[in-house]
Amino acid sequence: MCPSLRLVRLSALEEQIRPHFLFNALTTIQACVRARPALAEELIGSLAHYVRTALSRGAGFVCVAQELTLVQVYLGLERVRLGMRLRTLLDVDPAALGLRMPSLVLQPLVENAVVHAASCRPEGATLRLAARVDPRRHRLLLLVADDGPGFDRRVARPRGDREEHLGLRNVALRLEAIYGGHARLRLLRRSGGGTIAAVVLPAGPLVRERRIR
Repeated sequence: MCPSLRLVRLSALEEQIRPHFLFNALTTIQACVRARPALAEELIGSLAHYVRTALSRGAGFVCVAQELTLVQVYLGLERVRLGMRLRTLLDVDPAALGLRMPSLVLQPLVENAVVHAASCRPEGATLRLAARVDPRRHRLLLLVADDGPGFDRRVARPRGDREEHLGLRNVALRLEAIYGGHARLRLLRRSGGGTIAAVVLPAGPLVRERRIR
């Protein structure tokens, strides 16, 4: 296995189950067991589905609709914990749903927004997920925007080994290993406050799915 493909597999494995998310989900379920047993049972099913799906995908490709389904399961679990502090808007071009993309790209971006915008503030945050297709340039654009505190710098690149940056860094490294310079991840500070994580991927005839063994 060449080094770049080995990196893709390693980064994908690191992103499958984030320890703090698993801890939060189990704590939420524990709190519901006696007071709301039906909800606890539902959450256990959702968590099992999430873990099973994440582990089975590995570093493969999925369609945008499948990636969004996993994100929705994750948000459902976090919404029980955060309540009205976590608000979400979905803005997806139907033409994007069937396009192929590497698995476990959107979920780390959404988790980053939940951790740094919604769960850390009493007022929470609103997350907007968007998917757009540029047919002329054969590109797929994925956005995760929040109205949280944002970054200190106007434009940030996910780098370094700090724990809170590992998820974003791994996504950037995986995209580089799979697509080279034909895909990118950018973090932008919104003028009105908040952060936008933007992923641009080749779509349609430009996609080259590479099997990782």
